Amino acid sequence: MPAVTIVVPCYNHADFIGRRLESVFRQSFTDYEVIILDDASTDSSREVIVGYLSRPGVCFLENCSNSGSPSIQWNRGAAQGSGRYIWIAESDDFADPDFLSVLVPILDDNPRVGLAYSQSRAVDAAGNIIGDPRHWFDDLARGRWLADYYSSGQAECAHYLLWKNTVPNASAALFRRSVFRAAGGSPEKMRLCGDWMTWVRMLLISDISFTARPLNFFRQHTATVRATTGQRQFSFERWAVRSLISRKCPLPRSVRRELARSTFGELLWLARQDRGATRIGTLFRGLRSSWPILIRSPFGIFARGTTEPAAADPGRPSG
Repeated sequence: MPAVTIVVPCYNHADFIGRRLESVFRQSFTDYEVIILDDASTDSSREVIVGYLSRPGVCFLENCSNSGSPSIQWNRGAAQGSGRYIWIAESDDFADPDFLSVLVPILDDNPRVGLAYSQSRAVDAAGNIIGDPRHWFDDLARGRWLADYYSSGQAECAHYLLWKNTVPNASAALFRRSVFRAAGGSPEKMRLCGDWMTWVRMLLISDISFTARPLNFFRQHTATVRATTGQRQFSFERWAVRSLISRKCPLPRSVRRELARSTFGELLWLARQDRGATRIGTLFRGLRSSWPILIRSPFGIFARGTTEPAAADPGRPSG
């Protein structure tokens, strides 16, 4: 049984899948299997993939029609493999050769850690580095992602994942199969926030570790799912993530109220973009995904939170 199952989901990434697979096969840690999935690509992705199928430990799964959900591919690939750890190596990203050799020991040495991830660098379509995501977190905790840390999963959800997806690229994460299964896998009805919801589900029952080494390179281009899907769907899915954290984590009343105000304001803004029955549909879907935030949070007796201020940053240096 291999230590790691590497799942490589691909859809119309013929220009990038070759570099992704090369970065997989050049890993300094070699106890892995590779599950490549093609989601009915219409470009030449399949032809590129076929060139790598002679390598040992490689399995290729093809869909006759597009699944419409990255999470479906995640779950299918995870179910096909047998490694105790899973790496979702997205087909348009690539990795440092030491990605697995750094993250595998973190999971080996810390049984409570369900998810370990590395710092990333953003690259353009040509693979040139164009930045890193640290500025994305500055409003949450400036400088926190400059050093390695270990944190309680529930604290990570309550302090950080409540507001943003602080594991912004799935290719940067290595996670424990047993925790992924216990959390119910990845939510197949989500198109934009399925990764965010997956991390939250896992961290409600396990802990997290981060290495500040930039071992992952994620592609920024116009063909990504998030770049081609609207704000409305993203809002609905984000509220579902926040609702889960709101139900499962002890949040201060002040935080619940702030969350309720921002959610209600965003819902009204979305509804004002529509007319007639479409507006009613937006309000209905929005309320359905955000009711735990809106109903429990604004008023003291419904807040179900402590009167204490938010706890200090739960992250602590690892090692």
